[in-house]
Amino acid sequence: MVALATMAAFSGVLEIKLLIAGLSLFTFAAGVTMPNAVTEAMNGVPQAAGVGAALVGKLQFVTGAASAALLGFIGAGSVAAMCGVMAAATAAGLALMVAMEMRRPDRT
Repeated sequence: MVALATMAAFSGVLEIKLLIAGLSLFTFAAGVTMPNAVTEAMNGVPQAAGVGAALVGKLQFVTGAASAALLGFIGAGSVAAMCGVMAAATAAGLALMVAMEMRRPDRT
């Protein structure tokens, strides 16, 4: 959905309904996956579970700050820039997930 909103934003045919639908789906997906990410971070260091949760929280703040700075540099107030940053972050997250999955020792 983010990719669809990005294409629509760059083509100039973006409607508010499409933007709201894309952002809603993106937010829903984040709400579903973030608790699982925190749980997995805490499983990685069970003797200090708070460290894993704190790391996830710090990464959220750093990523948000970097995204906001990038968005301000690219084009503040532009829907196309916002969709582009969201699409790039989604692609980076997917690439990181695939790379980490490939390195798992218990992978069959």
